[in-house]
Amino acid sequence: MLELPLLEELDKVGKIRHVQAGDELIKTGQYIRSTILVISGRIKVFRESEDGGEFLVYYLKSGNACAISMICAMKSDTSEVSAIATEDSEVLMVPLELMDSWMMRYTS
Repeated sequence: MLELPLLEELDKVGKIRHVQAGDELIKTGQYIRSTILVISGRIKVFRESEDGGEFLVYYLKSGNACAISMICAMKSDTSEVSAIATEDSEVLMVPLELMDSWMMRYTS
């Protein structure tokens, strides 16, 4: 469970995005500026092989955050994964530049 002050900060800076099944949220090779917190629905995070195949990394569901997006942002690296909504979903997009200070201030 997230602390109330953190929830209040998320409410101030996060942007709710409604996505439909099939919408792409993260593309391989892009710089990631926000992390995804899933409010409802389901997001598939996967890697694409050179021959066009897919390797499933994980699914995000309600209450989950995309850890890989946070790691890429901390390294200032481009994404090595893609993320697509597998069903109509609602997500909260949170600017990654706030993550470092939040991780030091909030235990949850």
